[in-house]
Amino acid sequence: MSEILESNEEGIKRASEIIRAGGIVAFPTETVYGLGANGLNDTAVIKIFETKGRPADNPLILHIAKKTDLDKIAKSYPAYVKLLIDKFWPGPLSIIVEAKSEIPSAVTAGLKTVAVRMPSHKIARDFIEACGVPIAAPSANISGRPSPTCFDDVCFDLSPKDVPIIKGKPTDIGIESTVVLCTSYPPVILRPGKITREDIARVVGDCNLDIKPKKKPLSPGQKYGHYMAKKPTVLFDMSPKDTDEYIDKHNLNGIYILSKENKPRENSIVLGDYDDADVASRDFFHALRVADTMDGDMIFVQAYSKDGIGLALFERMTKSAKHRILEDKNEDWIW
Repeated sequence: MSEILESNEEGIKRASEIIRAGGIVAFPTETVYGLGANGLNDTAVIKIFETKGRPADNPLILHIAKKTDLDKIAKSYPAYVKLLIDKFWPGPLSIIVEAKSEIPSAVTAGLKTVAVRMPSHKIARDFIEACGVPIAAPSANISGRPSPTCFDDVCFDLSPKDVPIIKGKPTDIGIESTVVLCTSYPPVILRPGKITREDIARVVGDCNLDIKPKKKPLSPGQKYGHYMAKKPTVLFDMSPKDTDEYIDKHNLNGIYILSKENKPRENSIVLGDYDDADVASRDFFHALRVADTMDGDMIFVQAYSKDGIGLALFERMTKSAKHRILEDKNEDWIW
């Protein structure tokens, strides 16, 4: 069973000792819980991949405690990067820059670039600072499963693997950071998150979006299956009213993850208002895990407004459904 560490001075000190000894520790952030190792220790980083069952060509993000730590990791970056970190750090923005040669290949997946983030979560930053090294960390789940957004979900995935866990509250955002490629201009979002294309463009003048799957991923989330419940999942990318009509017309029985605007149903989880993607994003991954424990063979999910963080939520929902998406209430049911 996992060693549970309180998020106090004693617990943080113990966690940092584990990291400095080459171990791994799960810890809370404002986005999702992360699974961390010394980002300068190749052997320690490999333990993350072994524990999660994560493919070795899927790069990691280095987490830092201070803005000035970026220059210890990055070989070079465009001048506009300073504008981005002044505006969005600490916070849910990961910046891909050219990496110094000493950054382990296990972190970069053999690339010449590395993603760097400074979390806004106090416990996360206290932990990183106590370690005295950048912390390489993906989400603290078994690879392919929904990212953990509360302590109980981390325990479910990692306790059987004896991974020490810093105990924290449920996360505030609930989906992973925005990842933006900053090796040329304009920057390019490779993984959407709470910080949007429009947010970045307002700071640096322009920003592109490229979230198509890649054979050789430059960012986490670009190639492999992610965020999936154990049960088959279908996403309804239509209004709540049309979703309800479709479910009733085809007599679809299962587990429903819905908005408040959907009609009430037994065996359902309601995330919140259709137009409030912030709330839905915070709770979606946990809802998938709960749905796996409920009676029913399939999970039916209502998509939300794509404004703001809604685009990132839709991207996670799409992957969780393995791209099984219904967009028209007149489509035939084929699953």
